Amino acid sequence: MSLSFCSFSSGSSGNCYLIKSEHTAILVDAGISGKRIFEGLEHTDTPREQLAAVLITHEHSDHTKSIKTILKKQKSLKAYANAMTWEQLEFPVCEEQKEVFETGEAFQIGDIDVKTFLVSHDAAEPVWYTFYSEGKQISIVTDTGYMSEDILSEIMEADI
Repeated sequence: MSLSFCSFSSGSSGNCYLIKSEHTAILVDAGISGKRIFEGLEHTDTPREQLAAVLITHEHSDHTKSIKTILKKQKSLKAYANAMTWEQLEFPVCEEQKEVFETGEAFQIGDIDVKTFLVSHDAAEPVWYTFYSEGKQISIVTDTGYMSEDILSEIMEADI
């Protein structure tokens, strides 16, 4: 199984996306209720134990509403954001679950490679993500004021 994508919600009322490989599941944002997130995991046949991380794009509540809740319910879950975003968040996250990256940095979560890239939005340091696994690429970009050449080059080869 290569990468798959499912949008649990997208829009001003809340954002949450699932990226999944055979062994690893990653949430991008958690701007909907924890209940809806866990229902989405169940609906996509994603065991909670497979969920490895939640990646935070920026500090707005329609992207962060339930991060504290899902981290509390899933103690093994890691939350990733850049330093500027962590500084803006108004809730504490225990250090064991908190990961900090530099925008533009690439890292790996399970069997999925992740690359971060800057977008234009009214937030401290908003980012979006590209995911790679088994020759497939998924890029997610929303909440951007414009599509810069850097963003276009980042997503140009994406399968989704």
